Amino acid sequence: MWFPQNPKVLVIDDQIKEVEPILKLFSRYGISYIYYDGGEKALPKRPFTTIRIVILDIDLEGRTKGLDDKSKASSLAEYLNQLINIKNAFLYILFWTNHPEIIPLILKYLNIASSAVIEYKNLEKPSKSELKKISLKKLEKILFSDLKSEVFAFFLNWENQLQEKVSKYTNAISNIAKSEIDDTHNWDYAMKSILSKLACSYLGRDKIDISERSYAISYATAVLNSGFKESLLNSKIFNTSISLSNTSTLSLETISKLNHILFFEDVTNAKIIENGKIFYKKDASLLELLKNDKTIKKFISYGTSKLVSVVLTPSCDIAHQKILHKMNAANTDILFEMHRLLYGVQIEIDKEKYNDKKLLELLNNSLPEKIYLIQPFLLNDKVCIILFHFDTISSKKITLKRQNYKIILKESLAFDLQTKLANHVNHLGNSMLEYKKN
Repeated sequence: MWFPQNPKVLVIDDQIKEVEPILKLFSRYGISYIYYDGGEKALPKRPFTTIRIVILDIDLEGRTKGLDDKSKASSLAEYLNQLINIKNAFLYILFWTNHPEIIPLILKYLNIASSAVIEYKNLEKPSKSELKKISLKKLEKILFSDLKSEVFAFFLNWENQLQEKVSKYTNAISNIAKSEIDDTHNWDYAMKSILSKLACSYLGRDKIDISERSYAISYATAVLNSGFKESLLNSKIFNTSISLSNTSTLSLETISKLNHILFFEDVTNAKIIENGKIFYKKDASLLELLKNDKTIKKFISYGTSKLVSVVLTPSCDIAHQKILHKMNAANTDILFEMHRLLYGVQIEIDKEKYNDKKLLELLNNSLPEKIYLIQPFLLNDKVCIILFHFDTISSKKITLKRQNYKIILKESLAFDLQTKLANHVNHLGNSMLEYKKN
């Protein structure tokens, strides 16, 4: 897709003339919207995932006209599911209707689809003459005067600021290319040169091999992402109007879902070896040895356990090809590579033990330095933990394309694991006498 995407507002009305003043107002202020008339002909190829606000006319010619209330509600809920990825969206719905009795039915059908309607508001559509004179400030007052969710406003503001920052970041880099433009080199050529330079910096080399050119753009993207992340970390994106509560008690399932989003990525390319990738290994003796560790043993009874391994080879070593490997006889393909691996036990917690007080105590107690606990995270809809044992660190042969990668640790968690492992490996201890009163 060449065109910019990610609309935030969805307007549904069978009479475009009635909402045309609003659409013009949105365009004037750069508010990203899409318009649908309720028909079947112009449905999107796939449901939108970025919609936050829906302005919905309930009386749509050809969809709800002549139907009873339940049928109207069912038809509109089905239509919204065709337009929006309801299960993965959070929405504020504004109903244009003189029939408020239908709204609870629509919300009921949407809830069946596991939607996340944060709030909704029923309002009568202003007249054509009113809409023609409407200002953005007045429109905001009409649409959002009763909005109670501060958090919804916060996330809208957060998303807007992120989009603005990434646009400024892209502008800054693309403008640098202008200094490379001359009679023979245009902007496109200059930008390709810049991206090639970024890829080379990632690889730690002066040039890109011919065999790497097809995927070198991924190296350049990694450098772009890293730079944007740093600029993002050094800036403050916030909304001062929101006041947080002083408690943060959440269920184990919610904590697990948050940890998965914040610290793990699903594996998209199972054919390459990357730092932080976790895979399962069959080694009954090693699994039994780990399960007999006095710390890990305390967790074993809470669920099903299996042996896991994580790749902890530094990313720069992988990118710069500083790892030992063996080629095939024709020297055209890598048979295996040597990687630094750490082993641990993944425990899939039994659902009936989620609220076990002893389990919660174990998760919150400090553990020996040789054990690294991956706090509860969600995998295949099951709450899991992983206990890595630093004494298992070793270099092993990994045959490419044969590992069962499931997830990958995000950079912050992988680096923390590597740092604590390095401290453990280099920890000599001391015998200084401590002063304690009896």
